[in-house]
Amino acid sequence: MFAFEKTAYFFNNWLKISSSSLGSAAISQSLFFWLIIILTSVLIAACILLITLHRRKLSALRNKVKYGELRYQTVLRSLNDDIFEVDVENEQFLLYSVSKNMIPNEENKYTYRLDDVVQSAHSSDKQKLANLFSDMLTGMIDGCSMEYRVVKEGREKWVHIRARTVSYNHSGKPERILGVCSDIDKRKKIEEKLNKQQELYKLTMESLNDAVFDYDLSRDEITFSSQWYKMLGYKPFSLKETFEKWIELVHPEDKDSFQQTFIESVNKEKLFNIEYRMLKADGEYRWLLTRGKVVEFDQDDTPSRVLGTCRDIHQQKIAEQELRAREESLRKSKSELQDLNARLINSNESQRRYLAREMHDEFTQRLAVAAIEINKLEKMLAENSSTAIIDKISAVKTDILELSEDIRKLSRHIHPSLLDDLGLVAAIRSEVSLVKEKRELDIEVIDKGSFEDIDSDKALAVFRIVQEALRNVVRHSKAECVDVLLERKDDSIEVSVEDDGIGFEIDLRKTKESLGLISMKERARLTGGKLDINSKPGSGTVINLEIPVND
Repeated sequence: MFAFEKTAYFFNNWLKISSSSLGSAAISQSLFFWLIIILTSVLIAACILLITLHRRKLSALRNKVKYGELRYQTVLRSLNDDIFEVDVENEQFLLYSVSKNMIPNEENKYTYRLDDVVQSAHSSDKQKLANLFSDMLTGMIDGCSMEYRVVKEGREKWVHIRARTVSYNHSGKPERILGVCSDIDKRKKIEEKLNKQQELYKLTMESLNDAVFDYDLSRDEITFSSQWYKMLGYKPFSLKETFEKWIELVHPEDKDSFQQTFIESVNKEKLFNIEYRMLKADGEYRWLLTRGKVVEFDQDDTPSRVLGTCRDIHQQKIAEQELRAREESLRKSKSELQDLNARLINSNESQRRYLAREMHDEFTQRLAVAAIEINKLEKMLAENSSTAIIDKISAVKTDILELSEDIRKLSRHIHPSLLDDLGLVAAIRSEVSLVKEKRELDIEVIDKGSFEDIDSDKALAVFRIVQEALRNVVRHSKAECVDVLLERKDDSIEVSVEDDGIGFEIDLRKTKESLGLISMKERARLTGGKLDINSKPGSGTVINLEIPVND
């Protein structure tokens, strides 16, 4: 710009001088000459200006390219991936990376042959990788993705390549291919471990014959395992997997309880166990046991996912039902036997009462009459002084009197008439007196309270149990002292018979209980009472009886 102004200044001065000294022709020639000079100066100035501007732009572009390269290298280093380019015409493989996942590390080398890349792959993957590159080079495909193993320093490493053709030549053939190779070794190892765990879990579930379900509460979607369909006879994944469909297949009698238990357990976030019947494909119902719990929650802590298992317990439930039926049958049989036993005991007591009455009323009286007649005969013979006959008759009379007494005792043993006449305590004291006559024993009877209003059947049961207890003392205990305690409570009678005998092992005695012990327990049961026997060798025996009086 300065050169242009200076030229204009000289040109203006020249015009002034020329106009005064030269002619018009000379002026015209001079004017043309200076015009050429001015135009040339202008062009030179414009070129200088353009060159300056171009240099400034070029410098800015170089800075941008340099900055871009730095960013590119930074991104490559942060990604830890290989960026590669394939020169199709020369079959060259250009690697732009510092990690070199695809081939063994070689410093300062970034250009390879495609065969180098193929040879670095695992023997099982080489052919597949070679075919993939061949299809890309020939244009059969314009993009690819493949996971394969690279062998580096004797160790296998999983990588994932993704490539695409980015330019073609004039004939439409691939010219340039760009791609990226990622290190997925850690991911593949995690996947392999997860697959093994899933396979192990699947085998475990199959061996247990359990099915698995995953219920997404937010979307009302239930995913059942194939074992669930197999268990019920449906084609795998042929049913609509929703909670509504699940409930629809539940037996009508089990629907309400199933739904209520399931919903309550989910809302309370607790483990649930539900036994119910499910409709099979053949129209029959099968018993299942479903267990599960909430495993995930929404942002507002609302249950969102439930995991659980379903187990086929049909045979178990059928066996339980059969067992309950048998138990019910046994209970019924036991009840019938107990009823029969009670009837036998009552019948036995009736027979005893009848025999005792007959023996007392009939035989004892007849023997007494015979004794009286013999006594008269004895007096008549005494008048005739026949000593031998008198002695013989006297002996017969004595035998008859003893027989009469034995019959009286037997009658009282068969049925204690004192129990009916004088009550429970008097009957027991009478029984104790009979025992003392047979064996020298120190037996003490203590009674507390009134027993007059006791039901006759319960009084008879108490008497028989005490009678049997004393009989066992005489037969087995080798005791010297026995204490019999009868105590009346407000609503029960408590009786204990304690001896200082040799005792016995309770567990051994339970395996071979005598008829007497069985009879004692059965009499206590029939009256609604409870009988306990406590004993051990060398410590004597205590029999405790408690019978309610208000039943």
